[in-house]
Amino acid sequence: MIWLYCAILAYFLDALVFVIDKYLLARDIRNPNAYAFFVAMMSIFGLLLIPFGIVIPSVTGLIVALVSGVSFFAGLVFLYRAIQFVDITEVMPAIGALTALATLAFSALILPTHLSYLQVSAFALLVFGTGMMSYFHLSGEVLTDAIVCAVSLGFSFVTLKLFFGSTDFVNGLFWTRWGVVLGGFFCSRCLNHGGKFWARFRGQVLKRRWYSF
Repeated sequence: MIWLYCAILAYFLDALVFVIDKYLLARDIRNPNAYAFFVAMMSIFGLLLIPFGIVIPSVTGLIVALVSGVSFFAGLVFLYRAIQFVDITEVMPAIGALTALATLAFSALILPTHLSYLQVSAFALLVFGTGMMSYFHLSGEVLTDAIVCAVSLGFSFVTLKLFFGSTDFVNGLFWTRWGVVLGGFFCSRCLNHGGKFWARFRGQVLKRRWYSF
């Protein structure tokens, strides 16, 4: 049952992080892309894991890890877009429900796991209930961001599980974090028209108060 306590703790920490994200996006860092890039760059601290037995995975494993990280970064971008202008208590239940659905769908396609009829029924009720908490409060644009976020995160979680099946926790965390960094750099290159992205990043992140870090 230890997995249950870990899951509850993880949800609590996620909720805390989302509240902080909402605060920073509403006050200090108003560009979701710049904020996502900033968060992605924090994954560079994964280098601290090198002394704990990092090994280079196979080519297939490396691709899966990087794809998982890039997909996670894409989910962050659309998550921050969704929560920037909407109350977090309205949008997060929808994202949670949609992410669960996306994870289940990708799991059925990629992983050799299957749920029983009883498990599927309980899952459906949980998703329906959490989704209805916010469905009627979201505009079309925010709902689209929530759907893209959920699909990206669901795919990231499933590929993360796939990679963890062939390596240990430390290596799984290390290599997928570099996928997040790769996604951040790719985003900055695509959006840096005329240097505007870096100007926004310097203006909205690097020059803000210390607590933004």
